[in-house]
Amino acid sequence: MARQPLGSAYIYALLALTGYIVADLTILSYRDQLIPEKAPPPRVSRQTFSYVQPRDFYNTITSKNMFNLDGKIPPALGGDGRSAEPMTDDSPPVPTSISGLQLIGTLVHSNPDKSVASVKTPSGGEAVAAFRRGDNMPGAGEVLGIERGRVIFRNSMNRRKEFFELPQDGRINLGLAAPTTKAASRVDGEVQVISETERTIKRDDVTRLTSNLPDLLQQARAVKDGDCFRVLDMMPGSIYERLGIKRGDCIRSVNGEPVDSPQKAMELYNTLKNSNSISLGVERNGRPETLNFSIQ
Repeated sequence: MARQPLGSAYIYALLALTGYIVADLTILSYRDQLIPEKAPPPRVSRQTFSYVQPRDFYNTITSKNMFNLDGKIPPALGGDGRSAEPMTDDSPPVPTSISGLQLIGTLVHSNPDKSVASVKTPSGGEAVAAFRRGDNMPGAGEVLGIERGRVIFRNSMNRRKEFFELPQDGRINLGLAAPTTKAASRVDGEVQVISETERTIKRDDVTRLTSNLPDLLQQARAVKDGDCFRVLDMMPGSIYERLGIKRGDCIRSVNGEPVDSPQKAMELYNTLKNSNSISLGVERNGRPETLNFSIQ
């Protein structure tokens, strides 16, 4: 008897149907155990938050001037994070905390606004710049005052009054000697000429002559020549000429103190207003000379 060609297909179909029935009966048997005993937690709906705040919310920022809106630097914060006490002009200055700030010399004028300080600033490298009261020193702050051998300024970082001074090796320590009482042989303007190397001048005339610093500096020109300062030129009839200083003189010392740096040369100007007697050591025509000045 011939085998029907579709007989094997019936067998596979019967096996598939049987498997489906067994799986369905298994699911029905364990259905109750698959159902969760507790209801799932409620689903939280997504909410949209608004980040737009009223302007009053930012009053703290504007009141503290955090972004320097008015162009003024706010006061420094204290150690507890609160604003420090405001710094007043009556507060005494303290030594500066800025490194690299060096005072080269000061020229103190009777008018404080005309006093000049030569300073090396931290941002200026080896360059020396001149500053007056009210000027801003880069990397330091505003100059408040210039005294003999000292500069007072407002630190731009912490707003404190600070100062820095001329190094001790740049100062001239001149003793005050008693004035001479020799009679003058002749009078040359404000100067009484006693001899070729001796002069007498009144203190009131010294104060008047040194009150106009720009004019005083323009009356003569000197440059550093080795360990002294050589006078290259001077105006005819200038105070330098009346004091007996000549073209070509090389100024070496004052009251025995060497004048071998710009700092000490600038200190000489301040000393003239306080000393009663000054001995100026010069080299003239290759020979040492001493010029004596008595201020009465």
